[in-house]
Amino acid sequence: MTDDNIVSFAAFQLRMDRRHHRPESACEHRRMTIDGKLGTLECDDCNRSVSPFAALLTMAEGRQKEEGALAKLRARMVAIRNLTARYKPHLRAAKELESVWRGGKMRPCCPNCRLGLRAEDFLAGTSRVSIEYDDAQRAKSKR
Repeated sequence: MTDDNIVSFAAFQLRMDRRHHRPESACEHRRMTIDGKLGTLECDDCNRSVSPFAALLTMAEGRQKEEGALAKLRARMVAIRNLTARYKPHLRAAKELESVWRGGKMRPCCPNCRLGLRAEDFLAGTSRVSIEYDDAQRAKSKR
């Protein structure tokens, strides 16, 4: 089927009356073919004739579902934007260290002594130092 045969209903606004539901059937008639010469609709899945009202109802329900999905995607996009706005630079540094370790061929190195750093060096809190002490040591080494 080419794009020439597809009609977009994006410009139409439909409001569904939820008081009357169509009867449940085995086929939801999601894919239909329109015969322009005879003015009929046929379901591509069950090969049954479909009334124009049932086809319109199916399209309206589909559009409603798509709008709901789009609203959820927009909400996720806003949540992701908010999350990235709060993203901390130290997390980027940790990710960079992890990517080097996972590469398997290289190790990140200490910027002062240039020795390689292993992931095991950071286990069990053995590699911790206070910020004040570290700042003092770095200032002392720069003299």
